Amino acid sequence: MFESNVLFPLQNVGIVMLTAIIGLLVFKERLSVINWIGIFVSVLAMLLIAFA
Repeated sequence: MFESNVLFPLQNVGIVMLTAIIGLLVFKERLSVINWIGIFVSVLAMLLIAFA
């Protein structure tokens, strides 16, 4: 399905995003503007890696 040069970056970014979501939902953590920008950029990077 995906080659390893695509799969590993997607997995790593996915783990970071999952922990951010868990922090928001479970621990009621507040993310700053810079954190939201980082999440947005990581999603954009995932899309670029997966579909480029």
